[in-house]
Amino acid sequence: MPIYAEMLATEGMQTSPGGAGLNSCRGAIWAMKQAGYETKGVTYFGSIGSDDFGKIMEDSLTEAGIIPNFHKEKETPTGTCAAVVVGKERSLCANLSACIKYPTSHLEENHKYLEQAKMVYATAFFITSNAEALKKAVTYCAENDKPFAFNIAATWILHTNYDDILHSIEYADYVFCNEDEASLFAEKVGFEADNRIAAAKWICNYKKANTKRQRVAIITQGAEPILVCIAQPDGEPKVMEIEIPAIDKDLIVDTNGAGDACVGGFLAGMAQGHSLEVSMKAGIKLA
Repeated sequence: MPIYAEMLATEGMQTSPGGAGLNSCRGAIWAMKQAGYETKGVTYFGSIGSDDFGKIMEDSLTEAGIIPNFHKEKETPTGTCAAVVVGKERSLCANLSACIKYPTSHLEENHKYLEQAKMVYATAFFITSNAEALKKAVTYCAENDKPFAFNIAATWILHTNYDDILHSIEYADYVFCNEDEASLFAEKVGFEADNRIAAAKWICNYKKANTKRQRVAIITQGAEPILVCIAQPDGEPKVMEIEIPAIDKDLIVDTNGAGDACVGGFLAGMAQGHSLEVSMKAGIKLA
């Protein structure tokens, strides 16, 4: 696509490893380092091309303290995404390329990382990479009581891969989504679009593969309070709202990756053994 060459030639252009899942991984490792928490690291699974962009991706992750565990495609280039920022808002144009070429064999060959993980996180974008591999990973988590966090990630996936999303929710201990995804999900399960609390409760009460843990649904709503819904063994899920501190608009650089950073800060807090509320506030601070 011409936009990538044009942007690479633009003065002041910056490159950054992404997308959504990796953004959260970077946020999590940074937050744990800032807290002085000793960790064996964060391992990231994905697929890249055998090209310069792939090399940049690997080097960036290693520099950040993340273990880059990539399948490398020989014929397909590394995926890219152009982020055009105007003022404080952004628009994205993605070329997935090698991202959607992830083979199940790579997961099987590197299963030791899954076994060693304290917790596992995936976004619904990985469904388009390899739904079978994701199902194998989440099944392992449930069978071995390993916390699994899942992010619905985008409204369009609710249209194209709704059953796959429900499968991931079934195996998830933590489910994240933003206000747009929550509103669409509410409609798909029979509620009004603005009844996001009902959607959160539905997610909490949905059938669960690992019954040793109660599911938590987390809905971010931009500047509005974050909804945290916690399933209860017997009875109605508990809902709490966590306020977003107001900040001066002039301090906002742009909103790109803010939600991903919030998840990363939350996961870092949970990995350190903090409470849901403390971890959520850590996520807000990182975003």
